[in-house]
Amino acid sequence: MQSLYPAGRYPLVKVALAWILGTILSHIFSLELPNYPGIILGLSMVALGILIRYPSYRFVASIILYLLLISAGAVRYSQYHQNLRQQLPKFIAGRTIAWARISQTGRPNKWGQKAEAVIQSLSGQKCSIPVLIKLTQDTVKVRPGERILIKGWLKPLPDTGRYNAWLSLNGIHFSLSGKAFKRLPPGNSIQDWADEVGYYSNSELSKYVPDSSAAGLCMALLTGERSGMDKEMSARHRRLGTTHILSVSGLHVNLICWVLMSLIGWMGRWGDSVKRLRWAGISFVLIFYALMTGLAPSVCRAVAMTLLISGAGLLRRETNAMNLLCGTCFLQLWAVPAWLFHPGFQLSYMALAGLILLQPTLKQFWEPPAASLEYLWDTITATLAAQWFTLPFLLPLGADFPMYFIPANLLIVPLASLLTGLAFGLVCLSWVSFLGIWIGKLIYYLFYLLDLISVGLDKLPGVSVPIPFREGWGPGFWAVGLYGLAYLLIRYGNPKQRR
Repeated sequence: MQSLYPAGRYPLVKVALAWILGTILSHIFSLELPNYPGIILGLSMVALGILIRYPSYRFVASIILYLLLISAGAVRYSQYHQNLRQQLPKFIAGRTIAWARISQTGRPNKWGQKAEAVIQSLSGQKCSIPVLIKLTQDTVKVRPGERILIKGWLKPLPDTGRYNAWLSLNGIHFSLSGKAFKRLPPGNSIQDWADEVGYYSNSELSKYVPDSSAAGLCMALLTGERSGMDKEMSARHRRLGTTHILSVSGLHVNLICWVLMSLIGWMGRWGDSVKRLRWAGISFVLIFYALMTGLAPSVCRAVAMTLLISGAGLLRRETNAMNLLCGTCFLQLWAVPAWLFHPGFQLSYMALAGLILLQPTLKQFWEPPAASLEYLWDTITATLAAQWFTLPFLLPLGADFPMYFIPANLLIVPLASLLTGLAFGLVCLSWVSFLGIWIGKLIYYLFYLLDLISVGLDKLPGVSVPIPFREGWGPGFWAVGLYGLAYLLIRYGNPKQRR
């Protein structure tokens, strides 16, 4: 019975995999499916009843449930894109007046500034269309979360180019080029609050950190906003295999949790009531951090999983990491199916899957003789597991293989974690001016040390090498080989299991 859906040991894993398969099929074949959620739900309940009531039909009922889940995922993705296409009638291409909210900005250059935005009103009609906004050089710089009224030309993006293909995967099919615009008052939605918190964090870091490059790096570490970061520094981290520190993820959430538990962990000695109060306080801080990052999908996933795991501990309930991971994946893809094809979403989930599935096996191959070496071995195995599971998804992005990713992560990740914690503390304590000044100085010195290490490692010979077979079916063959070898290691390579 445990091998069948849905009463098996990992039911949410099976639900998520079936949903993902349906989403992929709908995306590949561009399916135009009718929306029948009620019928699919009714048939699912019938199959589930047969599965529970009649054990002899478990196999057939399980197959039917899988097919229904695949169909539900395909229908959800199809309806998502049909609704998007319905908001893009042909007559909107041309000169127009748009009311939009900026979601992400890029570094201004001599041609102006690029920003991703969601148009919420177009020529007087309400809509929700993600676009790429190109502002000319003589306009004032915009920031994430800002709401603007812009006059310009709306036109479809060409199908050529890697950047346009990446925008298309994120549902951005139009660009709006304009010059004249004016700012509008901020909104009252949760997303507007998140954007305001992110802007406040950026302004406080720029105010107290005495170097613009250090402030830009801290903003990237803390919230994932890279518009203020130096391009050469970003390329250097990509060559060293440490670019994951610039994408907000579970690493940042775990760091904040560790700091909070170090400060208020003693409260757990006073009984369950105080433990619940501690959990509420940690939840408040993590939700504030999620708002600070603009409700980034990877952070929302990490916050949800952390709160569920800690909440289960309060209720004395067991948890399973893979079930939680796939459950949050299912919920996020139900909300925005296009996230499945977003590189940040893919890398976040695959890295965590590597840590959950492969790292415990790698750790068994050597037991550190001293406690001082345990942290070193944990970091090495975590780096190997994350790199192992994310490599097939890095190939289409044109990334080379970093030859020094292990020493780079061992040296840079602790410093980056410390910088992230200090930046978060600066934002929270900046109302005390002298604390903000001293934390800002400490951030600058640590940034100088991190930059010195990254520059030194980047000058080593053969810092990165091209990966063969990265075009066409190459990433698929890499995925089959790497994940097949990982399965064999997990299944048969554990030294303790062999004994």
